[in-house]
Amino acid sequence: MSLVPERKVCAILTTALGETGPRFRTNELSPAKSLETFDRAMAITFGKNVVAWDALLYLLIGLTVSMAVLSVGPLIAFGFLLIPALTAHLFVANMRQFTIFASFLGGVLSFVGFCIAYRYDLPVGPADVVLLGVIYGLAFLGRKVFGLNRGGGRPRLA
Repeated sequence: MSLVPERKVCAILTTALGETGPRFRTNELSPAKSLETFDRAMAITFGKNVVAWDALLYLLIGLTVSMAVLSVGPLIAFGFLLIPALTAHLFVANMRQFTIFASFLGGVLSFVGFCIAYRYDLPVGPADVVLLGVIYGLAFLGRKVFGLNRGGGRPRLA
């Protein structure tokens, strides 16, 4: 794929995702606010077409991941997809906190990684992924050392 068609495909997918994503949160595409994704049995009870919604969701995820891999490479794409989410999963109690914390962590650490890469003349992508990995390792060890559970406090002993 040459550069110009790749940019066109990326622009089309970005527009499609930008238009479709927010509609999953409102009542436009799903009256039950994506009930099909979170509670499959309840969606079937309400008569929703769960298979079609799953197919659309998986199609959008697949297109997004494949375009990310084509654009920036597998190391950076999967590093930024997985490591901030894994780090957030160590500390948060619900999906809202998870989304906000993982997004904030990915954004801030990408900027810090860029600054480190610029300062020490390193390649930006691998420097970002290494920084994400180091932060995840420190968070994992910190959680083990301080014994914190996902709610932020220490685990209760019955």
